[in-house]
Amino acid sequence: MAEATEQMEHAEHAQHAENRRIALLIAAAVVFFSLRHSPLAAPEQLTEPPVTLRVALHQKAYRAALLSNFATGWSVFGLRMALVPLFVSEVLAHGAGMAGVALATFAAGNVLAVIPSGYLSDRIGRRMLLIIGLSVSGVATAIVGGASSFPQFLAGAYLAGAAAGMFSSPQQAAVADIIGSKARAGTALATFQMMADLGSIAGSFAVGEIAQHLSFGAAFVISGGILLAAAAGWVLAPETRTHPSAGPTPARALGPEAGGELP
Repeated sequence: MAEATEQMEHAEHAQHAENRRIALLIAAAVVFFSLRHSPLAAPEQLTEPPVTLRVALHQKAYRAALLSNFATGWSVFGLRMALVPLFVSEVLAHGAGMAGVALATFAAGNVLAVIPSGYLSDRIGRRMLLIIGLSVSGVATAIVGGASSFPQFLAGAYLAGAAAGMFSSPQQAAVADIIGSKARAGTALATFQMMADLGSIAGSFAVGEIAQHLSFGAAFVISGGILLAAAAGWVLAPETRTHPSAGPTPARALGPEAGGELP
């Protein structure tokens, strides 16, 4: 008797499961036939002409973005990751734990500035924030290399991190302005991303050689000079945000290195 009852319960569960599957299929069919001609189901149309690398390179703002992204890779990924721990341990005579504190201080300054700068770039434009951020970052980077005490080093590190946060969001937004939100621009975007990688590779190697043959301070000063050269590039470039913003910049994937994200 118990076995028969159990079989009946299993049969009821199976029937309920089958009914649910049928209901889901019916619902899916209704949604499909109701929305198949809806604009929501249509693929996004690329309404702008393709932006090739040659076309992009004709614009001063794009060339300035390439230089500033190279400087970002050199200073944010190359200099800080390759030389800051050595500087803290060998010049300032602190252990590995304090090197981590130094890198965290860079990151804290970056976090403080990156979101407000993105907000401001949609309202006052990209160019001014890029010029100020790159300039302050260049000067702060050179000052960090001359620090004689750990507190002085941390103060410079915090300022350099905040300055990097100031220009990273406008830099991405400027490239999005140049390329547009609906254009095919794979090569132009890839080249922009590659400049940060190139800066990171060249910077990691070069600052080590400079520190070994000249001094740690020289490595920081030269790195600061590269950031100032990138700022000069934006001085000569036009503003890319040519109209007042009614909302945030449309999302466009540019890769992690492109934004000068935290090391």
